[in-house]
Amino acid sequence: MLIVRNVSKSFGGIKALNKISVKINEREIVGLIGPNGSGKTTLFNVISGMLKPDEGVIEFRNTRIDNLPPEKISQLGIARTFQGIRLLDDLTVLDNVVISSLPRSKSVKEAETTAIESLEF
Repeated sequence: MLIVRNVSKSFGGIKALNKISVKINEREIVGLIGPNGSGKTTLFNVISGMLKPDEGVIEFRNTRIDNLPPEKISQLGIARTFQGIRLLDDLTVLDNVVISSLPRSKSVKEAETTAIESLEF
């Protein structure tokens, strides 16, 4: 489903990612842990399109995405959030997830279905 192959990213003389390769299968949940400065956030930023890799390939569902802008990658189903997320306090959990599903949905009903499936998963 998601393949990261030999991805590298440098900032000046600092090599944040050095030929990283990862394969994540459909419906697999994976955790990424490591010390501060080990490249975790850089990897997420490269996968989500916030940063472009210096080298390597990223594919999602057999489509190369490392050359796409973040909004196109998000429409495919990959997005990142920041630690300081803000939920809408006056909405239910379901409504908050529906809102996050809207950019990839053709209708509110489809977003609701996706949100329910995600929450059940």
